Amino acid sequence: ADRESDLFEFLTAARELGAWYVIRARRDRKLVAEQSAGRESLLEALAGAPVLGTRSVPIPGNGQRKARTAEVEVRVAPVTIQPPQRRGHARDSGSSEPVHVQVIAVTERAPPAGEGAIRWVLLTNLPVPDFESACEKVQWYGRRWGIETWHKVLKSGCKVEDCWLETAERLARYLTLFSIIGVRLMQVAYLARVQPELPATAVFSQEEIEAVHVRVYQAWPPQIPPSLREMVRLIGRVGGHLGRTCDGEPGMTVLWRGWMRLYEDVRILRACKQAWGIADSS
Repeated sequence: ADRESDLFEFLTAARELGAWYVIRARRDRKLVAEQSAGRESLLEALAGAPVLGTRSVPIPGNGQRKARTAEVEVRVAPVTIQPPQRRGHARDSGSSEPVHVQVIAVTERAPPAGEGAIRWVLLTNLPVPDFESACEKVQWYGRRWGIETWHKVLKSGCKVEDCWLETAERLARYLTLFSIIGVRLMQVAYLARVQPELPATAVFSQEEIEAVHVRVYQAWPPQIPPSLREMVRLIGRVGGHLGRTCDGEPGMTVLWRGWMRLYEDVRILRACKQAWGIADSS
């Protein structure tokens, strides 16, 4: 989880539930020095921890940075975090027991010119006995971008926060349906990046290819199917992506809009074929 989960209440709740976690720290914390090699804060503990090794970490691009691979150093230190000082009712309701965690520091050695160095401080209650285990936890945290993209699809695409379903059961069904659609959309977008020349027929039905082609070009698709990258770009175009050189590849929001319109077009095309007596191509 990202820094929003760096709450002492979260750490204690996970301990009580027997749940495991890897979260990013957002602040320095006071430690129980006697149980943290004499160190009194997280940053002090990390400063005294040796470098276990180096590894490459893929960093996806966003509006502020370009995608790149960062060479990072990895440090690990076992520490015990003191409970925060509370006053009044909060002091009585919160846990006063310290929490033992492993803290993993990931620091980029030589960032590109003009780019800020990658620096993660991760907290986990899982054992981290060696460098390989630390790298495993770093890899887990690195996968959060995919999870965040999936959440963005659910919130920005299918507007799950705006639905007005009245019961938890209905909401669960709604989320289940759109979660499946969102995962498929993410898979298609990922394949279009790593295997752009893959035929679109490997992922899409002929009916879906026909529907998007008719909408964009007002014509049936050629005999040779488009590539997967071309198909994804067409769906993005349907969703409002302009496709200029400076625009890059379609993002998840426009792909979602195009995806929903695609399925509307498939239903319309199917009805037209039945009315015209055209054989179903699916």
